[in-house]
Amino acid sequence: MKTFIAISFLLIIGKVSSSNWANELDGFLKFECPEAESISFIESLHDNDSEDRIWRFECGPVNGTFNSCSWSGEVNNLDEPLLFECQNGAGVITGMESDHDNDQEDRRWNFKCCTLEKMCYSECGFSSYVNDFDDPLEFRVDTGYYLTGAESIHDNKPEDRRWKYQTCQLAPCGQL
Repeated sequence: MKTFIAISFLLIIGKVSSSNWANELDGFLKFECPEAESISFIESLHDNDSEDRIWRFECGPVNGTFNSCSWSGEVNNLDEPLLFECQNGAGVITGMESDHDNDQEDRRWNFKCCTLEKMCYSECGFSSYVNDFDDPLEFRVDTGYYLTGAESIHDNKPEDRRWKYQTCQLAPCGQL
């Protein structure tokens, strides 16, 4: 029985390590969507030994032309809440970057937003929390919506974050 459990564990670990994760535990993360796409799916798994998460992202097409793109710079302090929304018009999140701090067991986050020509937000809203501390995270952006923001809280006991995500529809500015 112990052999079966050990083999099952190794198969699970092998599956996790062979997936398209954007970072290694305790490592630097930088992910960017291809041109004319934005983040449409986020997945993350927490590891209690390293007190960090691995992250995976998928991208989907954007209906429109990007006007400009820029990185936000770090938007949170370690162990502090995070609240981020793309600025400068109808921006969508097309990339994420962070580095893990082993002393504080947390990450500072930086988001890449691209604005769309002559488009404005409509029907924006934040999700409820998409994960509990130490639990897996999965978030898929609904069809017709785009990822435009993120909110997160950190707790030092589990050394983890809970996440909410903001999505918006985009429409030509004159049609709102």
